[in-house]
Amino acid sequence: MLVVIASRSLLAPEIALLGLLEVVLGPLWAWLGAGEIPAMRRSPGRDLLLALISNELAGIRPERSAA
Repeated sequence: MLVVIASRSLLAPEIALLGLLEVVLGPLWAWLGAGEIPAMRRSPGRDLLLALISNELAGIRPERSAA
């Protein structure tokens, strides 16, 4: 329901990346809630999270005025 509300102000690629956060947050919740130990190898979820953060930071840049 929150994604539907957020779709009013987010672009489609941003909503798709938010949907993929389940890949990142699923192991985190299992680690915190069930006491599972995450693997030490590099996680694809970490790459996804970095892509989401960099996408949002790129959108924050101030727009240049037309000269």
